[in-house]
Amino acid sequence: MTDTLRDQVAKAQSLLEAGQFTECMSYCADVLLQTPNEPNTLFILALAASQVGDGETTERAFVAALKVAPNRMDLLMNYGRFLRETGRAGEAVPVLERAVKLAPDTPGTWHSLALAQLNSGAYVEAGNSADRLLALAPGESAAWELAAAAAQRRGAVAEAIGVTRRGLERLPNAARLHYSLGQLQRENCDFEEAAQSYAQAEHHGFFTSDLYRNRAEALLDSGSPEEALACAQAGVERFPSDATLQRSAARLHFEVGADGDPIARIAAAAKTDPHNSALWQTGVELLKRLKRDDEASVFLADSKRAGCPETPGLLALDAMDAAWFGEPEEATERFEKMLDKYPEDLSAKLNFATHLLVAGDPGRAEKLCEQILAVNPEDQLALAYRGTALQLLGDSRESWLQDYERMVVPVQVPIPEEYGSREAFFSDMRVVLEELHKTKAHPIEQSVRGGTQTNGFLFRLKHPMLAVLEKQIRLAIVSAFA
Repeated sequence: MTDTLRDQVAKAQSLLEAGQFTECMSYCADVLLQTPNEPNTLFILALAASQVGDGETTERAFVAALKVAPNRMDLLMNYGRFLRETGRAGEAVPVLERAVKLAPDTPGTWHSLALAQLNSGAYVEAGNSADRLLALAPGESAAWELAAAAAQRRGAVAEAIGVTRRGLERLPNAARLHYSLGQLQRENCDFEEAAQSYAQAEHHGFFTSDLYRNRAEALLDSGSPEEALACAQAGVERFPSDATLQRSAARLHFEVGADGDPIARIAAAAKTDPHNSALWQTGVELLKRLKRDDEASVFLADSKRAGCPETPGLLALDAMDAAWFGEPEEATERFEKMLDKYPEDLSAKLNFATHLLVAGDPGRAEKLCEQILAVNPEDQLALAYRGTALQLLGDSRESWLQDYERMVVPVQVPIPEEYGSREAFFSDMRVVLEELHKTKAHPIEQSVRGGTQTNGFLFRLKHPMLAVLEKQIRLAIVSAFA
């Protein structure tokens, strides 16, 4: 490399490091006019282009650089990462396989390859790469996490738990490993152990909103709803702007029957972080679930005064607010504006279709549902609303979509052979199910009223009677097709 070219590359590098990505790209383009296919300049151009989201230029620069310097590790590793991070993990794998052949004793190459294999669905290969990584770097927490993730992805949760435990024997202070163990234990329905692992992760310095949310769920599933609420509220204190965690805390507050207003923390957080649309939307949605529509309307107005961005969700709530207060034409107009602004947003179309059914325009509602189903054919709400629209229109396609004669079949759940009567079986089941109800109020975000509900998917739990019930229900379903 000549002194002049070296100076040019150095200047391009300095622009990159200074975050002047657009200027860097322009400068690299000028250099490449003088010295086409210069690999260092191409590499810097690729990195700068990736920072501004110009995937086409990034791709072109990496490919051109590797044609000139096919065995450069930094090029291979960065190109592989670019492909993985842009959803092309399968294409990243052969690039990174070239890297590990060039540097088989470098832990970073195996780490990158294992990640790409994991993301592309090659779980066995990812496990093999993670094993190589562990052999080279057994003191790296990430190596144990990757090995456990590969086992978990191929369905071997017990093996993944064992891998994580071995990692913690070597690295007892590895906070992320404790968190990973908690995730695996929760998936395995070992809820008390999961809650303890999450607590260890926090003790060792792992603080994320997901930690508090997942630990709260584990505590709830283990039969400690008050502790679950305290955990979620502690998380909200640390991460007040996280709308998902705020929703979890509010849900637990209501379902546990705690004193005070379950929406109070969300309201305070939204006013502190006024441009956080997710917080405002969460507050409005929960207020409506609690039948506090007047307060929801005020909260919506507050979001506008605070300068909160107009997201599809908030615009839909604003339109529904007009409908609630007896202004259907105003609601339709607001929905029209929402759809003009976000024409491809499926949730916006579904909300509009719901309104149109109530407002007496099933024809347009049906068309909106048809558009949704063209993108997502299994959208259950869109299917249901389309069926309602067809019924209101007197359209014969209703029977094609909702064939009650063939699709609604009364069946009786058979009892296991060891039970002498249905009464005895379902009496035992009632005892089991009632023990699983840990809260005091109905789920805040569901239509059921006046009762409680078990948390999460029932049949994931490790109770032998639940396994029996699932089997009997499956037998009943099979009988419907006989």
